[in-house]
Amino acid sequence: MAYETERDLDARVVVRVEGAKEWIARFRSKGVRHLRPAPGGRWIEWMEKGTSSGGTVGLRVDVTDLKNKELEIERARADHQSLVDSLSDMVYALDSKGVFTFASAAAIDLLEVPAADVVGMRFADFLEAEDLRRANAAARAHLRSRDEAVRHINLRIRRADGSIRHMECRYRRPPGGPGQQVAAVGVMRDVTERVELTARLERQMAEVEHARAEYQALLDSLSDVVLKVKPRSNRIVFANAAAMDRWGLKMVGADAFDHIADEDKARVIATVRESLTGGQPKLLQLRYRIVTVGGERRHVEANCRKVWGTDGKSLIVAIVRDIEDRVRLERRLAEEMGYLRSIVESIGAGVMLTDRDLRVIVVNREVLNIHGVTEDDLLGRPVTETVGTALDMEVYRQWLAGEQTSPVKYTRSLVDASDRQRLFSLTASPILDSSGVVRQIVFLGVDDTERREAEHALFAAERLTTVGEMAATVAHEISQPLQVIDLACHTARDELSEAAERGNAVDPEFMATKLERIAHQVERATRIVGDLRAFVRGAGTGNDPVPFQVAEAVQGAVDLTAHGLRQQQATLSASLPADLPAVMGHVGRLEQVLVNLINNARDAGSRTISIAASTVEREGRPLVRIAVEDSGSGIAPDVLSRLFVGFVTTKARGKGTGLGLRICRRIVEEMDGSISASNHAEGGACFEILLPAAVTAVVTA
Repeated sequence: MAYETERDLDARVVVRVEGAKEWIARFRSKGVRHLRPAPGGRWIEWMEKGTSSGGTVGLRVDVTDLKNKELEIERARADHQSLVDSLSDMVYALDSKGVFTFASAAAIDLLEVPAADVVGMRFADFLEAEDLRRANAAARAHLRSRDEAVRHINLRIRRADGSIRHMECRYRRPPGGPGQQVAAVGVMRDVTERVELTARLERQMAEVEHARAEYQALLDSLSDVVLKVKPRSNRIVFANAAAMDRWGLKMVGADAFDHIADEDKARVIATVRESLTGGQPKLLQLRYRIVTVGGERRHVEANCRKVWGTDGKSLIVAIVRDIEDRVRLERRLAEEMGYLRSIVESIGAGVMLTDRDLRVIVVNREVLNIHGVTEDDLLGRPVTETVGTALDMEVYRQWLAGEQTSPVKYTRSLVDASDRQRLFSLTASPILDSSGVVRQIVFLGVDDTERREAEHALFAAERLTTVGEMAATVAHEISQPLQVIDLACHTARDELSEAAERGNAVDPEFMATKLERIAHQVERATRIVGDLRAFVRGAGTGNDPVPFQVAEAVQGAVDLTAHGLRQQQATLSASLPADLPAVMGHVGRLEQVLVNLINNARDAGSRTISIAASTVEREGRPLVRIAVEDSGSGIAPDVLSRLFVGFVTTKARGKGTGLGLRICRRIVEEMDGSISASNHAEGGACFEILLPAAVTAVVTA
């Protein structure tokens, strides 16, 4: 029904002499339009509207060609936009008031503002104030002009981040004539580097001109002699004023070799002629002596090169420097180095100098003899690949990183070239330059073998002295188990006699009890003798420290001093926590230290002596603290400050050697610990020993 109504309407419209196109245009302006795809890639525009009679009038038009053109235009517009956005230059459009109506994606790079935000902003908002008047003048001229010629202007643009960039703007009127909203389209390019390069080139050209003007004055002001010589005739064609000032010689026109000392002349001539042969000019360095106008011979250093003048002929240009003072200093330095080398060789210690990469620079004969090597084996090679240093690499890292630059002292045990075990006390010291950077490292090694052996002998002598003082203690301690054994033997013999007289069997349980008592007392006597033997021999005092429990040394010292304390009616107590960490060292030596401190307290008249051990932390290091306190009269102030110095004693003449506490300090320091003494305010002395716990102790090889 709708189609029939449409045909009737079309017929009436034709009758009214209205063209089909006018009718369609009027129908489209009043109806509802729909665009739909049809099979075969076609596009149909459908329009419909209601009639006064309640019907519906529809119009279908094939708009395939129009739609394809629209799609082509859209694709072309998208391709154009992609092309514009891919440019490093910013494409822009301005209206007549200088407001951006378009900006390409490059705006974010050139202006530091997204392109979408640039639209609506004024061009003048980005200009430097000094360029604003010039830009306004160019804009007015552009608006007054009717041609479409391309114009350009260089302006300074202030970006969003505050930086100033030089931009080159090329612009023109858009095609299409007057009446358009867009007044100018253009391209903006960042030419900052080009502007800066141009300015730099201009400055350099000015500097070159200035340098050329000063060249002659500079030559005449030089302290070195500048010469130009013709190689064929050996004639000097130019000499600056220094030749006359230094040597009193008029050298222009003279033969270049006339002023050279006879001893050096033949060598110099042969060297110069040899250098002139061949095609490629090269720098020639010479040392010789020149004869001044007064007949003095002075050492000079000449740098020569063959060049070509503006006329195309070759010349020899030479810069001659008077080095007489330097030669004298070099001779003096060589003498001083010889003296220094003599000192280093005769110092009686091994000396080695390395660079920051531990490559050996200097080494003396002592080091070579110890290791049985030659200088060629060490010089220039990393010390870690040859003789080694036994220093922890972490120390090197801290030196090179500047975390600490203090010298490090340590010991090293090694077998020398003659297969003898030797002990060295080493000091490694970094050498810093003026900026505080490590440039070299000096290793100084002193053979400590004989001194250490003598010291160990002294330790043994002191130990034997203590043993002599403890003889009564040992005799008393052994007499008790011997008395018990004697009593048990008599009782057992009586039992055997009585059993024989009665004709009865021996009571086995009774005899077993006596034998068990005898065995127990034998074991006790054996332990006493073993403790004494260990103390005398310094048990566990090998070269290598080992971890041990402090309680072992404390208990051994308590057992060895018990009888002497009882005779003095003194009491000794010990407080030792069960969780006390081990320490590194030798149990026999720590026992010797404690015996010495206990005996000193006893000799000072103390009635109570206590030993307490605990775990403390100092500067982040876990330590074992051993405190030996007494109730004596304390230590005199004048003695306290030098208590650990050799031959200082407060005992009666002939009783003390004054070496005990010094030996104690040495033993504790070998365990990487410390010992100190102080007085209690209420009376009595306190000796404090601090030893590193075994978990942090480091054994130096």
